Amino acid sequence: MQLAWRNLNKPEVLVHLIFAVLLVLAGLFYEERLVADSGYYVFRVINNQSFWVEHDRYILALSQIAPWVGVHLGLSLKAILVLHSLGHVLFFYSVYWIARYLLKFKPAGPLLLLLQLLGIQEGFFVPMFELYYAAGLCVLLLAIWRHPQKRLHYWALPPIAFFILTSHFYAYIMLGLLIALQFAENGWSQRKQYLLLLTVMAGVSVLKKFNVSPYEEGKINAFISTLKHAQYGWSYLKNLAAFLSQHYLALLLVLFASLGMLLKAKKWQQPILILGSFLATLVLVNISHYGFETSRYQEQVYFTLSFIVALPFALSFFKGQKASKAPFGLWLLLLLVISYQISGILKTSGKFTGRMQEMQSLISQARLQTGTKFSVAEDYLQYDPNWSYPLETLLFSSQNGPEHSLTICTQTDYTFGENPKRLTDPNTYLFRRWEVYPLQRLNPTYFRLKADIYNGLRQAQQ
Repeated sequence: MQLAWRNLNKPEVLVHLIFAVLLVLAGLFYEERLVADSGYYVFRVINNQSFWVEHDRYILALSQIAPWVGVHLGLSLKAILVLHSLGHVLFFYSVYWIARYLLKFKPAGPLLLLLQLLGIQEGFFVPMFELYYAAGLCVLLLAIWRHPQKRLHYWALPPIAFFILTSHFYAYIMLGLLIALQFAENGWSQRKQYLLLLTVMAGVSVLKKFNVSPYEEGKINAFISTLKHAQYGWSYLKNLAAFLSQHYLALLLVLFASLGMLLKAKKWQQPILILGSFLATLVLVNISHYGFETSRYQEQVYFTLSFIVALPFALSFFKGQKASKAPFGLWLLLLLVISYQISGILKTSGKFTGRMQEMQSLISQARLQTGTKFSVAEDYLQYDPNWSYPLETLLFSSQNGPEHSLTICTQTDYTFGENPKRLTDPNTYLFRRWEVYPLQRLNPTYFRLKADIYNGLRQAQQ
């Protein structure tokens, strides 16, 4: 496979340019993109020098390929963290190259761009989310499914579907929508493919039933509790409509454009499937995430809506594999939506840059004191420390070499449960609020903390 750049049409060049912009943003904000799960998993990979998978979500390994490669190439910690941030974009870009140039799936570019941006602002700074990767694999799965070589379908679709379904409960909605749309277009002519994918869905469901982690069980119980006790009335619906119009305007625009194009093409089944999936998912996300507080977690919960909306929009670009190009108006709309979303990311970046700078300031203050383990009162902090603060500070401080390593936790982290008693042992450190580890578990190539006790930041407490 060889790409002749001179043969690219202007829209294809645009897709590559937007991917380049996303890579630049990922490089510029590599430190800001270490919040919560993002920092947690890259730390695990670096410290253990191996992939780290939890809750049987095997798709997690895909998000760890870039830092894993960096570790085994012997790169510096800073280089690995940059590579970690770039890797999340490179995953989607790799899927784009395979789907577009190897499998000849023309909608791949618009679809993959929308999946990285639509409905995402704060979520850009926590790129390690299983559903993002599930969405990317859904594009690959659809590209393979629409390829004329049926033998490829039979050996490639089941394993890809398995990885998709191990990511999150909402992945069932994504894959189910793909199957439904394929059925609406092809009827029973692809019955073998439907049977294969439905069998995988049933198999993973059984696997999940007998291997539910305490974390996932807690999420299920919280969902049931909200369903039983939360109040949903006209007031809630009005607030939901206001929330969507304020924070998901671009997503709604794409939804209406998709429905309009399908109705214009006299495809009656697809609009019903899309709108039904959208409304059903909206109900589910407002049970699992009751209320309208905007956050990276809220965006992740709502992300399935982005997939439901982006899929028919991108597919409507091309009326079939034989179509040479999409109408100019659709590319213009896509560009406007992407520009709007990138603008939102840049506006949101100030919050995460401020948080990172505050963290670096605390690290500088800590270097003026004796020791490598510190605590700070939350009242002193302007930005939300999040549960990942101890491991984030360890990552940031160690970028110039393991001899510069230190860690800072909040007072709430330090006083949680049995932590004060356990941390009196100088050979331990607080990894995060729920986990105290011995120093010997640190990889000395990247992290070295001294056998000392936790001290309060004096300057911070003044």
